[in-house]
Amino acid sequence: MFQDILLGVGITLIVISLILIGVNDDLFQEEDKLTEDEIINQARKIGMYFPGENYQNEISLDSKIKLNAAIINDSKSSQPSPITITIPSGISSRKIVSLLLEKNLIKDKENFLKLLTKFDLENKIMAGTYKLQPNISALELLLLLTTE
Repeated sequence: MFQDILLGVGITLIVISLILIGVNDDLFQEEDKLTEDEIINQARKIGMYFPGENYQNEISLDSKIKLNAAIINDSKSSQPSPITITIPSGISSRKIVSLLLEKNLIKDKENFLKLLTKFDLENKIMAGTYKLQPNISALELLLLLTTE
């Protein structure tokens, strides 16, 4: 009995779906569709440009030059100046890490020491003078200090 009810509901749903599919075809007849030219004209009205078209750019050449100069000056001023650090020969890795912390090249002394230990680099830091960017990552810093 219950199976017959479910079968009836299923058949009813299929019939209704087929009827709705036929009705939707009638709603979207050719006369309601926009032509390609109408679509392009509507797109141009809202400000779209298309590749290969000649269109007037609203920014003048002087404005472009000023904008480029402002971008270049801003990028120069936003770049932090390099930090110079000298690592003397024979210094311990703990003292080197303290120097890096003083120069704000690292944030956490213990974590940096753990990295040195993890990669077995405690005795492989090269003595010398380095110019480093302040935003250098700990791994990049390790790589720079341990390679010739």
